[in-house]
Amino acid sequence: SQALNVVGGGDVAIEVSASAGNSNVRFIGAPHGTGDVYVANKAVRKLFLGTGGITPTHMVIESSGNVGIGSTSPVGLLDVYRDDTATTGQLVVQQDGAGDATLRFLLKNTQSWMMGIDNSDSDKLKISSDGTGVETQTKLTIDTAGNVGIGTTAPSTLVEIQGGLT
Repeated sequence: SQALNVVGGGDVAIEVSASAGNSNVRFIGAPHGTGDVYVANKAVRKLFLGTGGITPTHMVIESSGNVGIGSTSPVGLLDVYRDDTATTGQLVVQQDGAGDATLRFLLKNTQSWMMGIDNSDSDKLKISSDGTGVETQTKLTIDTAGNVGIGTTAPSTLVEIQGGLT
């Protein structure tokens, strides 16, 4: 059976409001809530997203635009939080193609740095001051053997500094 069907040729909206308490939209799976997905306002000007009922919150978007994953009170634009004994990565940057898995740090119109795995150079971890890729303007390289290169992308010893120490 169909509980609700909304069809329209223009703008269509479903409004859920409460004079007191929380306004929640809950999509209930069978049997009896085992696949629940919910969107809740919780009367605090935040958008809460979760599964398994109203209590577990997996992500929150505050009215300021801050996003919390695992946090209901994000302290920055993106706050990824967990409190457990896991040793796996909290934030994963994954590349499945020929490109590089990278993070970019940018001071707009000033400076850009990148760090990541250079897929085209034996999967070395690199830090670059170019900001367009880790393969150019590389300042630091760590190869898969553990060799560290400063100013070189091909360290052949445990620590290799191009130009030596001054």
